[in-house]
Amino acid sequence: MKLIHLFVLFITICLLAGCGSTPTNPQAQTKTVLQINADKRAAYAKRIKQLYLRGTFTRWGYDEQFKLIKVGQYSYAAAAQLSKNKHYEFMFSAKDASRAYANCGYLQAKDQLMTLNKKVKASCTDVVLQNFTFSPTQSATYEFFIDFANIDIPRVYIQKAF
Repeated sequence: MKLIHLFVLFITICLLAGCGSTPTNPQAQTKTVLQINADKRAAYAKRIKQLYLRGTFTRWGYDEQFKLIKVGQYSYAAAAQLSKNKHYEFMFSAKDASRAYANCGYLQAKDQLMTLNKKVKASCTDVVLQNFTFSPTQSATYEFFIDFANIDIPRVYIQKAF
């Protein structure tokens, strides 16, 4: 008799819990790379909007004139007046530099020295990273861009303002 009760109990639990073999859709369970990037982008969007261009020309301070502005779908920029033949260091950083995506410096040593219109890889983390360097050949206003099209490896480049 106990065996029948256990069997009935087992069948009841299976029916209530869905013990049957229902086909699963692996695509529904696994996020695509685009969905993961969209989730990351949404999570970091607020922090990205809080980034500033900081460097020797800003005395490493946070000045509102150097707060990045959105200039494209994933691109942000700030401009600075620089003198020719001077060596400048810079990075992109948020005021709350202890948070993820708060400091953006070069990813690889070969990307440290910037030249005009050349995109280099950056790394954005919660630790202080290596500063980019730039030595303009003309005194002018230069625009500093960071492009987050690839949220994991942003690209940085400099253009002379027109």
